Amino acid sequence: MKSLMLAAAIALSTAPAFAAEHVVKMLNVAKDGTRMAFEPSLVRAKTGDTVVFEPVDGGHAATSVIVPSGADTWEAPLNTEARITVTKPGVYLFKSRPHFALGMIGMIVVDSPDSNRDAINSFKPRGSLMRKRFEALKRQLKSR
Repeated sequence: MKSLMLAAAIALSTAPAFAAEHVVKMLNVAKDGTRMAFEPSLVRAKTGDTVVFEPVDGGHAATSVIVPSGADTWEAPLNTEARITVTKPGVYLFKSRPHFALGMIGMIVVDSPDSNRDAINSFKPRGSLMRKRFEALKRQLKSR
């Protein structure tokens, strides 16, 4: 009986942790009134988690802008759900391809933002609305 309990304890302690799923809604208007927005615009995830981009409103397409070294980029078709498994620690910057100029941008922070912080800091968005939203996201990186 003791060896059965020991075997069960070892099996449970070596089992992989369950990955989480994070849903990001692509919206024409967010709850706070922001037009052309991801909700949430910042996701904190762990390596192996999945981020689902849900096209609640039409006309959006989730596309990567910056990803950590060795991570996969993505470009989802218009009006299509995208499922991204984050495999490397760092910051994943993403946009809605049709609404990038309108500031529709977001971030996924996986484990720690440190692995590609330089790439994020050197990114220079064009347009005042894009800069404003990007800087707001960067401030959230520093808040933790």
